Amino acid sequence: MLSPKILEYKVIIDFIKDEISNEQVNDIKVDENLFEAGLVDSMGMMRIIRFIEKSYNIDVPFEDMTFENFVTVENIGNYISSKLV
Repeated sequence: MLSPKILEYKVIIDFIKDEISNEQVNDIKVDENLFEAGLVDSMGMMRIIRFIEKSYNIDVPFEDMTFENFVTVENIGNYISSKLV
C-alpha cells in the first residue's frame, strides 16, 4: 500500500504529465525542478494551483503563490500537507 505522501506525489505527477506538459514525459522525479526541466511555466503553475484548490478543497492565497512552494513535486506535496493540518 502506498503511503499518503507517495500517493499525493503520484496524483501531482499524473496531473503534470496529463494536463500541463506539452510533450511526452516518461518520469518526473519528486525533487526535479519543474521550471528548469521545462515541464511547467507560469501558466502551468496557475493550473496546478487551481487543481490543488479543487482537488484538496483548500484556498491558495496570493502570498503562497511562490516559486518555492511549486518548484518541485515534493514542495507541492509539502505545501498541500501544510494546508491540510
